[in-house]
Amino acid sequence: MAPGPKPPRLVQAIAILTAALLGSAVGSTALSEVIVDTATGNVLLRNGSSFDVMIDGYSLDSTSGSLLPGGWTSVADTYDVSGDMSVDDSAEWFELSNSAFSLAEASTTQLSGLLSGFQVVSLGSIWDTVSGEMDLEMTILAGELATPLGVEYRHLAGDYEGDYDVDMDDFDIWVADFGYTNFSSPADGNGDGVVDAADFTVWRDSLAINEQLALSQAASSEEALFGMPAAYLHASPAINVPEPSAVSLLAASSLAALRRRRRN
Repeated sequence: MAPGPKPPRLVQAIAILTAALLGSAVGSTALSEVIVDTATGNVLLRNGSSFDVMIDGYSLDSTSGSLLPGGWTSVADTYDVSGDMSVDDSAEWFELSNSAFSLAEASTTQLSGLLSGFQVVSLGSIWDTVSGEMDLEMTILAGELATPLGVEYRHLAGDYEGDYDVDMDDFDIWVADFGYTNFSSPADGNGDGVVDAADFTVWRDSLAINEQLALSQAASSEEALFGMPAAYLHASPAINVPEPSAVSLLAASSLAALRRRRRN
């Protein structure tokens, strides 16, 4: 994807608009991170603390034009429900920018939006998984304070635990559910209705891709790499995670059978 012009810093306009309408106010945000799922392109706002935090607006920018506006789940369109205390309790939100280079929106009421402790809000599948670059920048506005947030790229296809990372806890869930059919299991990574060796492969490959992502992001932070293309994210896994042997599959199957007998 050809680089485009640097998007305008709309957060400044948001702050000016808010201050003009409502006068001086202060606010802060304790949002810990933005997570981009490279498997689906889903972008998540995550409050990593146990405290409620205020949010009046945000700007998500990409210098390469790696955003997909058609998949945007904006606060204005989705979460602006009076009294629901999810992102926005009552105030109106307005979309300020809607392009491949910038998605931005804000409320005209200071300190109006609430993100509860540990709450995660999806902004939709708005990162291009085919040709997008790892160049997203997120700025959050609370009152008159604009705060840049860290952006983490993770491959969550093997996140069977649902905690937004891929680790041995997800493997344990696969082992516990191995052999189950005709039920909804989070360990059914390929969605074929059965938890089997193919779902181990989904987890294993996700683990390897996340190792690559961590290395590339660390290198980028040191200015050693720039604009990692999405194709790199789907390269052959570099981690040596062995295929499950017949013995390990038999052990998993036996464990699942034992658990079913105990339930009966």
